Amino acid sequence: MKIQLFSDLHLEFGAYLLPKTEADVVILAGDINLGVKGAQWVLDTFSSQQIIYVLGNHEYYLHSYPGLLSELYNYCQDTNIHLLENSSFQLENVVFYGATLWTDFNLFGSDYNVAKTCQQRMNDYNYIYHSNHQSALTVKDTAIIHQQSVNWLDKKLSEDKLLSANNVTNPLIRIVVSHHAPSFQSISVNQNQDYINAAYASNLEWLIKKVQPNYWFHGHIHRSQDYWVGRCRIMSNPRGYPIAVNPDFNEQWIIDV
Repeated sequence: MKIQLFSDLHLEFGAYLLPKTEADVVILAGDINLGVKGAQWVLDTFSSQQIIYVLGNHEYYLHSYPGLLSELYNYCQDTNIHLLENSSFQLENVVFYGATLWTDFNLFGSDYNVAKTCQQRMNDYNYIYHSNHQSALTVKDTAIIHQQSVNWLDKKLSEDKLLSANNVTNPLIRIVVSHHAPSFQSISVNQNQDYINAAYASNLEWLIKKVQPNYWFHGHIHRSQDYWVGRCRIMSNPRGYPIAVNPDFNEQWIIDV
């Protein structure tokens, strides 16, 4: 199965045309465009591929959580888009597990000032509404959502790890897709002491080593990644903002699984 990975296209800042792909599956790890516009672009761009789509933080800008999720689930129904949020999709022997993920703000330990810094500096908490536009989203809200996603991933991946172990002739290939990063290793070494990074990644290497997915694809950080945690390969292929495009972005990147 040929898989193509993109994230952080940020089409809210201008149109972008991708070359035709030979991939069977296209994974979009968030921050494609605001609201339903990302899904609209997908339907216009990819007609013959199965699409795995996980929302980023920017999809929610000027929208509500979880209101946008419900709207997009309805929009993607009966299309080739598989919108994943604490849910999975299986194609042949490959299982995709998806969640925006958010973070727990514990990247530097349990320092209250970390969450406070992220609340003040991240636009998420100015431009995303909670529960039908009644109030702005807070770091407490996203930390709760993060824990729900971690619990779901732990349970589902553990169950499927056991299933795969019992099927030696055709084991499952398990791929996690999130917007936020699962490891401190995704943070640039030049910026890794900035508290704002706690809104970009969480320390989930314990989970990766426990449930042992084959791959974990993410976005959010506008720097390409390719490293291993135990038996799991962590990868990202973000484009970034048009005024600061990731120089390592590969619009023809394909991996065979």
